[in-house]
Amino acid sequence: MILGESFNGGPDLQNLMRSNTALTCGIAVQNWTNTELSSPHYTSFTGMLSIPPTSIPSGTIQAVVSHKSTIGIRGCSGLISWKLKSRRVVMAWTIPYFSSNALAVGITNNTCDVHDDKWFRKMMQEKSDNEITLLRKFTRMARHAKSVKLYLLMESMKFSQPWGQVLGPR
Repeated sequence: MILGESFNGGPDLQNLMRSNTALTCGIAVQNWTNTELSSPHYTSFTGMLSIPPTSIPSGTIQAVVSHKSTIGIRGCSGLISWKLKSRRVVMAWTIPYFSSNALAVGITNNTCDVHDDKWFRKMMQEKSDNEITLLRKFTRMARHAKSVKLYLLMESMKFSQPWGQVLGPR
């Protein structure tokens, strides 16, 4: 599989998520806008990224894979953002080892185009402010989840109907 191309069924996250850790998170982002999602930035709060984010041209799908560290039981969590014109599309996730998984999707206002780690806490606490607007937060009760797939499809420039799905365990 070559990331960055259009896929009928999307990236094969099951293969991308294979790791030697007890918990892995795969995120597939499909860009349905007419503008490239560029300048990706990410912050790992727990765990690490084995496949980091890349720019996502219009009409393509990209995958990001995060997994827990080999030592400890903290799970994995992080924040990814892509520049979209003068804004940033933001995804935050937390896949803790012993409690509920969560994915939050947001977009910054027109004047905020620099990645900011503070967005993670705001999005997990379901807060919007003059800097970022939380579009949706998805939570899945899953104890001892071994893997989670997170999907985001951006349907328009207005982001009026984004949707996501949190699945697990594998």
